[in-house]
Amino acid sequence: MNYILQLPAGRRILLLSKWVGSFFFILPLIAGTGLWSTISLGAGSILQVSFTISLTLMCTALVCINTGLGAIYPRFEQGSAASIASGQGGIISAFASMGYVLVAVSLLGWVIRTGLPAAGSESFLAAPMARAVVFLILFTAAVSILSIRGAVRSLRRRDF
Repeated sequence: MNYILQLPAGRRILLLSKWVGSFFFILPLIAGTGLWSTISLGAGSILQVSFTISLTLMCTALVCINTGLGAIYPRFEQGSAASIASGQGGIISAFASMGYVLVAVSLLGWVIRTGLPAAGSESFLAAPMARAVVFLILFTAAVSILSIRGAVRSLRRRDF
């Protein structure tokens, strides 16, 4: 581990490996459950696609937030996950993650609440839902870039 951290790109490799491992572990669970629930509820294809994209974006942002804050506030001396999660980084990560989820769910809920009763069919939701997904893409990109940039800066300053 110390050898990897001393390489010129070692800290980025470490961060990338943590991000990739977390993302590909959680993505099938989140997107699969979301797709299964929309299919089982009988939602149309527009809602299925938009919710699957939204959940993938949510997974991306949450992994970036948690990986980034894990690098900014590391707890190397702690062996238990409960003590790591209750530390400063874990608490900030929980609030940042809840904030992102609140914005994403509120946006999608608002689009469905205002659009579906007025339109009467799902096809009228295509344009508002597309705008909501574009906003989520931009919001996710901003949150992800800020989280990962903070992590890279923090890892560069650390002496391992």
